[in-house]
Amino acid sequence: MKKLFTWMARIIGFFASLLFMSLVIDEGLDRFRHSDPILFKFIPWLVLALAGYILAWFKPTLGGMLALFAGVLMFSFHLGRLDWFTAIVYGLPFIIVGVLFIVSEPVYKERSQDSMP
Repeated sequence: MKKLFTWMARIIGFFASLLFMSLVIDEGLDRFRHSDPILFKFIPWLVLALAGYILAWFKPTLGGMLALFAGVLMFSFHLGRLDWFTAIVYGLPFIIVGVLFIVSEPVYKERSQDSMP
């Protein structure tokens, strides 16, 4: 059970990042050629979420807060377009990843201090 939240966050974040980057590359290239304004507004939030995920590997609390913030931004962006399904699909994974990284840091620090002689 040691570092369970950290590894859950890393695994979920990896698959979410992989999925969304492949979707953006697959569908986004065609939309990019046609200058889709929704894509241009959405890409920064996805990049912010990916940066938070990568940062969380080294600084879990800071990266988790960044991933959580980006997930909330993606959720609210799609919710503003009245697209509940897309809001949940794009926002929720990074919200979960961010919360798991934030929660895992105090648990990890507490356990590492307990194991010190």
